[in-house]
Amino acid sequence: MAKPADEKVPQQMQAKFEKITKLTDAFCSQYLNAEYAQMSRQLAAALCRKRPSPLVSGQAKSWACGIVHALGMVNKFRVR
Repeated sequence: MAKPADEKVPQQMQAKFEKITKLTDAFCSQYLNAEYAQMSRQLAAALCRKRPSPLVSGQAKSWACGIVHALGMVNKFRVR
């Protein structure tokens, strides 16, 4: 099955993309919903396609956390 166009990433970034999306998918399935998981995958893919990609440096878990946090802040998602 082909990936959606908004989830295509350069070959050299594929491993990092998979590590990050594994973490975001797990978090979103446990605490959020499928829509947040999809948006997280799209944002991770967009960051992978950026030249130069900021995802080259830093840990996958830090980027996964940052991606979910950024989406939550934009969507005014607050935990109280």
